Amino acid sequence: MESYGKAHDRIRLLEDRDHDGRVDHATVFTDGYNDLTDRLGAGVLMRKGDAYFACIPDLSIASLR
Repeated sequence: MESYGKAHDRIRLLEDRDHDGRVDHATVFTDGYNDLTDRLGAGVLMRKGDAYFACIPDLSIASLR
């Protein structure tokens, strides 16, 4: 358990700003999911500027706005 919490899940927003079909910009959208109560990162849904992150057993919501 001593190594738990050193690494963490993070969500990056990847963008193709010059529209060539390749990612050319990355931003850390939200991170810090490394508490003992956080479990497995299971999925991300982006909708209308909000990121819904399933980190079992919780659902976190972060906003671009």
